[in-house]
Amino acid sequence: MKRIINISLVILAVAGIITLVSAISVKSGNAGFEKACVEIYRNNVNGFLDKEELLNNLNISDTVITKLIQNDINTEALEDSIMKNPFVKDADVFLSIDNKLIINIREREPVIRIFTDDDSFYLDKDGDIFPVSDNYSPRVTVANGYVGKWTDIYKTNIFDSVYDNSKLKDLYILNSMINDYPLLGSQIEQLYINSKNDYDLVPELGNHIIQLGNLSDIETKLRNLNAFYLKILLTEKWDSYKSINMTYKNQIVCTKK
Repeated sequence: MKRIINISLVILAVAGIITLVSAISVKSGNAGFEKACVEIYRNNVNGFLDKEELLNNLNISDTVITKLIQNDINTEALEDSIMKNPFVKDADVFLSIDNKLIINIREREPVIRIFTDDDSFYLDKDGDIFPVSDNYSPRVTVANGYVGKWTDIYKTNIFDSVYDNSKLKDLYILNSMINDYPLLGSQIEQLYINSKNDYDLVPELGNHIIQLGNLSDIETKLRNLNAFYLKILLTEKWDSYKSINMTYKNQIVCTKK
């Protein structure tokens, strides 16, 4: 009797699997997909990308779709089309077993906006260059001054060889090093290249200029600047100084108001 029961259970299990596979096959073989589901991953509520605009650009409605045949849906082609959007970092498009077109998108995360002589653009965390948007302007560090002229540079990366001797690469590296210090990352809002090709920093709090000089020994300079700001927080006010000069080796020369 026990053996018969075991055999019956096995038969039922196999039958259930066959039924499930058949149901999936029938479902997948449907004449179309039911819905396009778009998910945009980013750090903020607002951003460069809009779900409806993305779907319109792909000629896909966000409601029930009956005109398209599943076998004609080329998910790789859709991914390629989405990746042409300069604000898209990554895209993953696939069909679920319940006939939904799933579109997952990772939006670019800008870390600095650079103003050149005739243009402005963003760099993301990986050093990719992408244009500004008319619809959204995130609050990030600004870099300007004697940066030079750069055109036709979008969809490239700051680590391409063409930028090896450029101020763009230096600005990206300097901004990354500043952001390694939480205090400096929140305090420094602008990087400026002056006519001597030296770097000045403009803080969020305090009406003063930080004269950083060139980028030699930059790690020590930023470490000393961070320590100096920590001291100010404990003993003085942010607006006590007119300038903070860090061009001297292992020294900070301050001019008070």
